[in-house]
Amino acid sequence: MGMAGGWGIAAWHVWLLLALALGITDLVIVGVSGVLLALAAGALFAMAAALLGFSFLTQLLVAAFSGLAMMPILVWLFRRITGRQNGTTVADSRLTDERFQVVEERGKTGIRVLGDFFPATDADGEVPAPGDTVRLLRFRGITAVIERDPDTGPDA
Repeated sequence: MGMAGGWGIAAWHVWLLLALALGITDLVIVGVSGVLLALAAGALFAMAAALLGFSFLTQLLVAAFSGLAMMPILVWLFRRITGRQNGTTVADSRLTDERFQVVEERGKTGIRVLGDFFPATDADGEVPAPGDTVRLLRFRGITAVIERDPDTGPDA
């Protein structure tokens, strides 16, 4: 349980601060993905190892293995709790009720959503033409999955 540097900070203090920082980051900034919470849990296990007097290398191993072991469990748990399936849902009515104009920016075709550009494809993977009016179905990663608006398409 030695002191780090000359500041009177024990190793378990560092692990506790790291766990708090990771946990708060996941809950407040990331939006409860479970990944950073798993790493925070690993830091808490490492804190326990530090309090029990294990070496720093052992603390690192405890943090790594326990964090990795907790990750799939917490990711699964938070997906069940929040109802997300691979992060592909669009629940904001500002997005699903609006029609978007397809634009081309920096050589990529996509749509602007709430001021941000997202590359776009339809459900079959086809890229829409600039100027088309489309409706947003969901996101696949950063790609907007769209459908052409039947009222404004070429067959209208």
